[in-house]
Amino acid sequence: MNKILYINSSPSGADSQSVKVANALLKKLPPGDVTTRNLDEDVPPFVSKAYIHVVYTDPTQRTAAQKALLRYSDTVIAEVREADIIVIGTPVHNFAIPALLKAWIDQLVRPGATCGKGGRGFEQKKVYVAVASGRLINPEGFVGPYLKAILAEVGLTDITVLTLKGTLQKEIRQEDVDHLIKEIQ
Repeated sequence: MNKILYINSSPSGADSQSVKVANALLKKLPPGDVTTRNLDEDVPPFVSKAYIHVVYTDPTQRTAAQKALLRYSDTVIAEVREADIIVIGTPVHNFAIPALLKAWIDQLVRPGATCGKGGRGFEQKKVYVAVASGRLINPEGFVGPYLKAILAEVGLTDITVLTLKGTLQKEIRQEDVDHLIKEIQ
């Protein structure tokens, strides 16, 4: 049975269009054990001077307090490592991903742990990104390429981006969501 990690970065809850697309996608995927991380409820810490210092401290020299600063990052890395499939649901905020998702990514992309010298990647995992944009902009212009580039830093390269555009201009029907995910196997 597949282990699926679902990252929800929308603050809008069940009303979110990215949540609706992600949920439809989760139903279409092969059955699996789903772990959900709702970033609006479990807010990732933002990178700080202390965090950067700890990341570049020799792991054998880290104090208990320093190790505590990495606890969230360690959890994120473990969840991604254990997952076979990763689903990321994200709205577009001001032409970009939400700050919560950026903070989660910063906890995942950690020099010496998942990227850079001594880093270990996550090859052989499938990633789906469900993007919802209120306006009729092209999220592939920034959001899709950014996520593909940053996730590739940790070895996540098999990425499919599903984009639902113009969610503020029209009533989104279930048929719109179904059409978006119809090609997913």
